[in-house]
Amino acid sequence: MHIYRFRITSDSIEDFVREIDISPNQTFEDFQRVFLQAAPLSAEEKTYFYKANARWVKQYEIAEQPLLSISKEKEGDDVRLEEHRLKIPYTHISLARFRDFVDDPHQKFIIEYRGPDIYLFFMEMVKILETDSLANYPKCVTQKGEIPVKPIIIPEEIQEKTRKQREERLTITSLNDDIPEEMIEEQMKELMEDEVFGAIMSGKEVPPSSNISRKMTAREIAEEFGPEFADMMSTDADEKFDDEDITDEDIDDEFADDKSGEDFDDDF
Repeated sequence: MHIYRFRITSDSIEDFVREIDISPNQTFEDFQRVFLQAAPLSAEEKTYFYKANARWVKQYEIAEQPLLSISKEKEGDDVRLEEHRLKIPYTHISLARFRDFVDDPHQKFIIEYRGPDIYLFFMEMVKILETDSLANYPKCVTQKGEIPVKPIIIPEEIQEKTRKQREERLTITSLNDDIPEEMIEEQMKELMEDEVFGAIMSGKEVPPSSNISRKMTAREIAEEFGPEFADMMSTDADEKFDDEDITDEDIDDEFADDKSGEDFDDDF
């Protein structure tokens, strides 16, 4: 039985080399799983394989979803691709077997990995080997070089916000450090003497506030301002004032006779 050995390199990652052996009957999906583990790269992102000619020109696309290709059933549809991109044949990665895409002893493929960072790899067949069993294939037989871990770039506005929050925390801490313990104890004592605050701190029922304002009744308004204002100023729309509810003794009649001069002796 024959085994294909492919060497994978990159022009953007220094000294990166992976060699993977795979059976002609196995699929690009099998190859992708081993390659991502050996790279290593996340399997959550998109990977595209392209069969290429001797000049590394893409001729066929193999992926879970087409990127550069156009389906044969939809040749007339607008696939909304940039004008410079090619419309090439496409096969799903789970259906594409290596034996159907290897026409040359040095067959070339291009791998595009599209995640947070885009990587381009060049894959070329370097050997055809004999094996007695295909149980352990595909497998990575050579692994050199590492994909560099790029530093996380934090936007300036987030850095500035974080800096201000840190400075505010430091300011609050410094203020607390400057307050004498005697002053803190004195202020806490005063707070505990407060009826409401003391009840809250001790877990008791909070006493009702004596300053809570209440609505005036029609009778109270009449006594305060006069009967004619009772219905007008009452805060209760359903409450009506009856003149019989209040007697002359309850209010001062501002129109009563002025007797302040009764004792004045008019000798003229």
